[in-house]
Amino acid sequence: MRSRPFINKAFQLFLALSLCSVVHAAPRTPAARQLSAQDLLQQGQIKIKKGQPEQALLDARKAIELDPQSSDSYFLLARAQHDMGLKADALRNYDKSIELNPGNAIALSNRALVKGSLGDLKGALIDLNRALVIDPKFAAAYLNRGVANGALNNRKAALDDFSQAVKINPRYADAYRNRGITKELLGDLKGACSDWQIAAKLGLKDVQQWYTTQCRP
Repeated sequence: MRSRPFINKAFQLFLALSLCSVVHAAPRTPAARQLSAQDLLQQGQIKIKKGQPEQALLDARKAIELDPQSSDSYFLLARAQHDMGLKADALRNYDKSIELNPGNAIALSNRALVKGSLGDLKGALIDLNRALVIDPKFAAAYLNRGVANGALNNRKAALDDFSQAVKINPRYADAYRNRGITKELLGDLKGACSDWQIAAKLGLKDVQQWYTTQCRP
């Protein structure tokens, strides 16, 4: 039976923003009051979640004007640019965000995604390793590192990363899907089918087709 290729599209952006820890709801004030940098960050975060990166980018730039030393403002700018497909700009602003706050695991993970999409998989691995030193429970970083390792044909390392991701988050469908692909590439179709079955139960429709065509007698 033909082996299924490793799915690099699983190398996905981690959607949570680090801004939640520092941005608080603004008090009710007259509409004419000038927005603070934190107000703009909160507003931009909401726009990212609504799929409005162009508007979030404007908020990030205004926040940087008000506070040029804000790591979170550069993070928001990079995230907006990333969503808009402006990879070189996003990379530059993730660099700045990390320069201002080297302990931001999410910024490191997101920068790794940009590096990976630009073909710098080794650079992506370095960033993901740093992110996991900072936050050893960062399941998405394990997923992304597993995909990077898989793309570099480090299949055993990829398997270990995907296993760690599902250990942290037992309902992580993408990790089960990719661990299944890795097991298939390593010759363990039975293990692959087990993982794909779990991923299908968690809602991944493409995996349901794989399970039906490759795993059922």
